[in-house]
Amino acid sequence: KFDQSSLSRTFIKQKHVVNETIPLLTIDSIIPENTKVGVVKVDVQGHEYGVFQGMTKLLSRTKNPIKYIFYEDSFDTQGVSKKLLEEKFNYTCTRED
Repeated sequence: KFDQSSLSRTFIKQKHVVNETIPLLTIDSIIPENTKVGVVKVDVQGHEYGVFQGMTKLLSRTKNPIKYIFYEDSFDTQGVSKKLLEEKFNYTCTRED
């Protein structure tokens, strides 16, 4: 459910709104294990944690690990994405403004 999205029913001022179901894929399901990934940019308007949950194999790599992960944490008021990255996958998170 994308309530924070600008496409959310909350933000749309039209009387008639069409709901659509969109199939989702995990990053782990589309990036082969032998593909090197150096940088990941995640910009999904507050749904970063879900993205990270769908890329656990990629985040767990010890051979050719991701060097940089960029994501916006303004929606992550509880710090769950940072906690996941640091505690489960041993990444170091720093904030850049």
